[in-house]
Amino acid sequence: MIFIPLKELLTAIERLKVFFLEKIGQSQEKDLITKDLQTSTQDSVPNNDVSSKQSGYSPKIFKKSIHIYSHLDADGLCSAAIIARMLERKGIGFQITILRQLELQYIQNIAEEQQKYNRFIIFSDFGSGQIEFIEKYFQSDDYIILDHHKPEFESKKPEINHVNPYYYGIRGDDEISGAGVCYLFAKVMDSRNQDLAYIGIIGAIGDMQNNAEKGEFHGVNKVILEDALATNQITVEFNLAISRTKTLAYAIAYTLPIVLPKLTDSLSNVELFLKKNQIRSTDELGNPRTFLDLSNLERKTLLNALIKFALVECGMNPKKSKELLQNIYILNDFNEKYKISDAREMSSLLNACGRGGNSSFGIAALLGDEDSLKKAIEFSKSYKHEIFLGVNRARENIREYEFIRTVYEQSINEKTIGTICSILLHSGDLIDKPLIAFADSDNHTMKVSARADKNLIEQGIDLGIIMRKACQKIGIEDPAGGHPPAAGAKIPTKKLGDFIAIVNDLTGTQMKK
Repeated sequence: MIFIPLKELLTAIERLKVFFLEKIGQSQEKDLITKDLQTSTQDSVPNNDVSSKQSGYSPKIFKKSIHIYSHLDADGLCSAAIIARMLERKGIGFQITILRQLELQYIQNIAEEQQKYNRFIIFSDFGSGQIEFIEKYFQSDDYIILDHHKPEFESKKPEINHVNPYYYGIRGDDEISGAGVCYLFAKVMDSRNQDLAYIGIIGAIGDMQNNAEKGEFHGVNKVILEDALATNQITVEFNLAISRTKTLAYAIAYTLPIVLPKLTDSLSNVELFLKKNQIRSTDELGNPRTFLDLSNLERKTLLNALIKFALVECGMNPKKSKELLQNIYILNDFNEKYKISDAREMSSLLNACGRGGNSSFGIAALLGDEDSLKKAIEFSKSYKHEIFLGVNRARENIREYEFIRTVYEQSINEKTIGTICSILLHSGDLIDKPLIAFADSDNHTMKVSARADKNLIEQGIDLGIIMRKACQKIGIEDPAGGHPPAAGAKIPTKKLGDFIAIVNDLTGTQMKK
């Protein structure tokens, strides 16, 4: 049975389908699409562009071609991939541009190009937080928004071309991701698109929405998971929650869902731990083993040893130690020889591609291109090394304030600061306060990434509201916001001190409430 809020959301998506098809309806102008697909926005908007020409099919002729704009994280790439496959199956030409965020300057550039080349714009995984500026520069007939970030005014009824779960009583921070919204749109467009459900699940995991007990999903994500299970794309396995494909020592040191002092971040200690428990980290030829290489008995031995270590060596609460066991979402169609076995691994790979400037590899890999998957895996290795170095540098530059912590390290790239902030928050005893991270950006500005642990969210912290209000107080026009546990902004470097003071005060106010 579908619960009522989802019915209302699906009704809105049905209306959106009619609106969308009407606005891009077929045309007799035979050269319109071809001309548009030869146009690139690379000069005005950064990052990789992907077009329908790369899919190897001939699009039909419509009044307008489609340009998809999406966010650079895993959820954003999943959103773009779903829409791309949906359009491809409809024979509709498209182009994809991935953005670090939907800034005011980009909105203005996109609007100019939309008018010049008669495009129809799809904003996926952002748009709700920038709706004021989108409505200012676009005609409502020229775009749709498929987003899950919290709108500034939830009580304001959205236009028919704007779909966001919050308007229907569904939380976008843990009940549905941007990719989930895009999946529902694709499924409403054509029921055959149910086979894209696995991409919606990868997007949700990329946004850390499998945060219920045992790593389960809330709300609409559970419905999308049922679709993925029904099409046999995903298998759910309840087991030790570490990487299946990284070397065993690395997986224990760096991919456990909880911190185990003496093991976390220490490869040498992990090697000693494995030896003590008679689990070989290499095979007979000296090659490193992964979790997938272990026998069932070895896997059971490893799990029991880790739980015992958590309880005895770390003095951990038994309930906390049980978090070592979680649902693992196995991707059935991805060959293990390419080192991708589950949705968490794929979301990590996509995040590396998007934030590292190779989003086209990630999107193509999602849609089944093996060559792109190989390239994405190779690229992610250097990206992860950069993240590893960044986390260590950032850890040395944490500053304490009454209600928040901040971190800034000059060498850290703005595209990686969000990932580093998330890892840093949970890699030590830092979860009692929000962590606000800064990285240098262009034109004397700074990228802001804010993260908070789920315990703080349960106490009433909403970083999306904090970021938005802080920017308003220092007179920043660029839109800011996000979710309660994860949000961002872009501020002038000269206003950094004022911004930190305001964020600290706003956080304190929320904590007291």
